[in-house]
Formats: sequence, C-alpha cells, structure tokens
Amino acid sequence: HLICLENGFAIFKKDIAALSNGIRNPKLVFREFVCMNASGETKNIELNHKSASLPNPFDNILISFSTLQNPCSRKLYQFKLEGMDKEWSKWSESAEARYTRLPVGQYIFIVRTLNSNGTVTEPVSLKFKVKQPWYASFVAMLLYIIIILGGILASQYFYRKRLAKHHN
Repeated sequence: HLICLENGFAIFKKDIAALSNGIRNPKLVFREFVCMNASGETKNIELNHKSASLPNPFDNILISFSTLQNPCSRKLYQFKLEGMDKEWSKWSESAEARYTRLPVGQYIFIVRTLNSNGTVTEPVSLKFKVKQPWYASFVAMLLYIIIILGGILASQYFYRKRLAKHHN
C-alpha cells in the first residue's frame, strides 16, 4: 500500500508491519536536518555523522524524525534541545522540531517517542554546533589586534617624526 505523508510517501507492507507490532522499543531515527538563513536559503545537513557544524548565518533549523514501526500506529514524540530548552517538549504527534535564531554554541537535540502500546523509547541524540561568524573568529580577532597595534605604532612613528621635524 502507498500512504501519503505531509512531505512524501511511505510504502506500507503488511508482512513487515505484523512483525514490527511485537517490537517493544521501535528504533527512532532522524529523517532530515535542514538549516536556513534569514533570507530563506536552505542547506541539508548530512545525518551520517555524529555531529554537524552549521555556518553562522544558517541559525534556523528543522529536524524531522520517525520510528521504524508500523506507520499506521499512533505515536507521540517528545524532544529537547540541550543548550536551549530546560525541559522536554509536550507530547505531540508532530515528527519535526523547529528552532529559530540559535545563538553560537554547542547543542544536543534529543528525541523520544511514546508508541501505541505505552512504551517510551530510549532517546536518540544529534549533536551540532552553530559556528561563530567569520568576523568573530580567532583569526579575525588576531588580525584586529595586529591592525590596532600597527595603527598605534604608526601614529607614534609619524608623531615623533613630525615632532623631530618641528624642533629642527
């Protein structure tokens, strides 16, 4: 059977669904990790790594997830973004989370599910960090210090040269 979802299609196979109904803790997986900037440009982040780095202007995220269980059974999801949220979200049927304007820093996104037989799964996590903008990086700060020191030294040099010329 072909089932229409919000953002695509799923193929439902009765024989596999019959086997998965006996699973106590269905596996929870991440389907998509997308980051966006303020102008709406998007980047898909590969989920095959244990952690990801987001360039600074791409500080809006969308993470979608699902269980590898019968797609017709009712599931509730709960998530938390460590580094941002203090508590778990409310249980919801929505299998995606959105965060906007994340500050620079390290984050761990954690999600768990409550399936139709009342079992709460082990949480799965996704680590990522929002990078600093280039103008706040260590190299940029070092360059700023060199420019300021160079300006101070140049102004002292020209001041002394002008003072020596004035005395002659």
